[in-house]
Amino acid sequence: MIKLTEKAAKEVKEFMTDSKEKLNLRIGVSGGGCSGFNYSLSVEPASDFDESNDSQTIQHGIVVVVDKKSALFLDGTTLDYHDGLEFST
Repeated sequence: MIKLTEKAAKEVKEFMTDSKEKLNLRIGVSGGGCSGFNYSLSVEPASDFDESNDSQTIQHGIVVVVDKKSALFLDGTTLDYHDGLEFST
């Protein structure tokens, strides 16, 4: 499971406040060629959640969505805010 810190959740909430629709935070991984993996972080409409392909948790009031393939690589990752969002394992 990915852990979202309170500080990161606060920043994500601030980013989402201007939207009139319900949003989720999506975190993912894709192949990056010779340099390893590419990590993605996006905000998307809650309606994009696909129960058959995605898992979700609610952390500090933020719905965090990860596709099941990415979840295998991101298990144990913490998303924190330090002058920007960043990953650590």
